[in-house]
Amino acid sequence: MVDAAKSPQAVPVPTFVEGKEQVLCRSRYFTLACLGAEKVASTFDTADESFHCLTVIEGSAWVKVKNHKWHLGQYETLLVPAECGAYQVVPEHKFKMLKAWVDQN
Repeated sequence: MVDAAKSPQAVPVPTFVEGKEQVLCRSRYFTLACLGAEKVASTFDTADESFHCLTVIEGSAWVKVKNHKWHLGQYETLLVPAECGAYQVVPEHKFKMLKAWVDQN
């Protein structure tokens, strides 16, 4: 439900730091972050708490979970189940990705 009394404000896309995620928005329901890289692999962990939904918005990357890997091209999405634990995002080319998850606060 949208609160009509509150005016939404656009948030500028942050400057990307190679391989680091930056939170775009956080609510009591979910968090949305962006990350980008060209050469640096990033490691993330679901910590058995929430799925991670990954969507490449520019370029392409590999997602490696244990002994499996998936290629994500532009506008492709992968859902990493909470039980997967640690995983890596490895650039194939320069990429930007959105990452969403449910906070367990």
